[in-house]
Amino acid sequence: MHEQIWGREVRLISRCDAEVAIAAVKKGYSRKLSYLRRSQRVSLGFVHDFFTDPMTDLVKVSTDAQDGDIMT
Repeated sequence: MHEQIWGREVRLISRCDAEVAIAAVKKGYSRKLSYLRRSQRVSLGFVHDFFTDPMTDLVKVSTDAQDGDIMT
């Protein structure tokens, strides 16, 4: 929607404070985080595919700088 409104590509940068979550997203699967599908309705496969787009990025931030995190 924003790309159509502004007439240019929009880059998404998501910030996460959990290194385990970032590694799982980059890998696309995690045995340690397999409970996510059952309890939090998050598909690591979908999130992995989403962040393989060159216009999206997942970066590490300190816990103090992170107000809310859907990955943990």
